Amino acid sequence: MAYERILPVIDVKPAQAAIADHAFDCIITTSATGVENLLTLCGKNLHPDLFVTPLFVMSERIKILAEQLGFRTIVVLPTASNEAIIDALIQRKEVL
Repeated sequence: MAYERILPVIDVKPAQAAIADHAFDCIITTSATGVENLLTLCGKNLHPDLFVTPLFVMSERIKILAEQLGFRTIVVLPTASNEAIIDALIQRKEVL
């Protein structure tokens, strides 16, 4: 298998601390599973902090899921390319 979506087994404490401190300007995810895994790994107590962090996603489908889960600011990228991600970050840097 070349590609598999799984919940990673990692030490999430550093990321949890950064989220609690609002240290991230935004979060980028490339899949619905990524959004779900992010919420699972961070724990419910950090969901309010996550939901106010701008979320960059690759499709309207992922945006709909993120809205249903509670994210407030969601940017759908025009394509799933590195260039699209960089361009969107540059365009939004004043807001972030």
